[in-house]
Amino acid sequence: AGGIILPELDDQKTLKAKVLVAGPGFWAAPDLFVQTTCETGDIIAYQRFAAQVMEYDGIDYHILQERDILTKVIK
Repeated sequence: AGGIILPELDDQKTLKAKVLVAGPGFWAAPDLFVQTTCETGDIIAYQRFAAQVMEYDGIDYHILQERDILTKVIK
């Protein structure tokens, strides 16, 4: 048996966020560039401790790598 298990978004260890900016991707190997699948405006779920927190002008921003995203939230 197999499948995909989506986490409960109400779980205290999971956070929801709106993507403000997404980078172009990353180099997985010297000749392999992997483009990001996240776009500005996407709603995502991620683990509480996966993000680096940066404060700018009194606002906390959570910065994380795409591999730390659990799922995109589809409305």
